[in-house]
Order: sequence, then C-alpha cells, then structure tokens
Amino acid sequence: MSSEAYGNEAGRRRRGGWLLLGLLGWTTVLQAGCYSVHPVADTALTPGTRLVATLTPQGSEQLASQVGPRVVALEGTLVGTQGQEWEVYVNTLVKRDSTEEHWNGERVVIPRLAIASLSERRLDRTRSYLAAAAITVGALLVARGFQSGLFLGGDGGGGENPPN
Repeated sequence: MSSEAYGNEAGRRRRGGWLLLGLLGWTTVLQAGCYSVHPVADTALTPGTRLVATLTPQGSEQLASQVGPRVVALEGTLVGTQGQEWEVYVNTLVKRDSTEEHWNGERVVIPRLAIASLSERRLDRTRSYLAAAAITVGALLVARGFQSGLFLGGDGGGGENPPN
C-alpha cells in the first residue's frame, strides 16, 4: 500500500470515528430534549408526577442532612403528600454550582415551605417524534458509512471474487 493510499485510509477512519462520536452525542442530546418543564401549582400535582422542585435558601439548608449541602433544586417523582410535607423519589440533584448529581430514586421528604417553585416535567411528543426521526436518519447514515467502508477502512467494493 502506498503512503498516499495509507494517508487517505487513515483520514477516512478518523472522519468515520468523529462521525460516529458526533452521532452518539446528538442521540444523547435529542433524547434529553424529549422532555419539557412547565411551572405548575402545587395543588395540581398528583402522585406519579415528574417534578422539579427549586428550593429556597432556607430549604436548601434544611434538606442538607438528606441530600447534602448546596442543593438548589431536585428532580424526581412525587410519591405523595402528608400535611405540609412532600415525599419524592429523587432522580437528580442540582447543586449551587450547576453540577448535577444523579440518584436512583431515593426517598426524600421535603417540607412545603422549603420549596420556592415547582415545575412539572412532561414528555414532549413533538420533540420525541423529531428526535426519533433524527436518530433514524443518523443510523441510516452510519449504516451507509459501514457499507462504504468509511468506518472499517475498506473501499466498500467487497474485493475480488475468489477463483472457482
């Protein structure tokens, strides 16, 4: 193989790797975009609702023993309410520095006065359909890349037929 041919093949492999990485990144972004967050009154929430609770500064301090310091918001599923307390299975915590910490549905009891605002997290059907279409097109492009040898370094020609 000539050095020129080797350089072209190495360039194709690099482009293919970047294309595949880009597709995986876009898939993740598109899946996250399938949800929308809408402000909601606390009286409108029912058990099973996906919610985002933004905490008051005092609420953040009050919940530090359950969720750790510097938490400004949490996302999870409302299990129920008992008087002025809300029981939530937490999936994500947002810290003061905007970092997120993922949880596995641990139970947290939140006093109503600790919550500054509430939002409901809902599946956005339009975004979901668009994401599904984009993922499908991306998968077809990747398949075409494999077929043409872009990811495998081949020329896509399949080589010579073996002699009989």
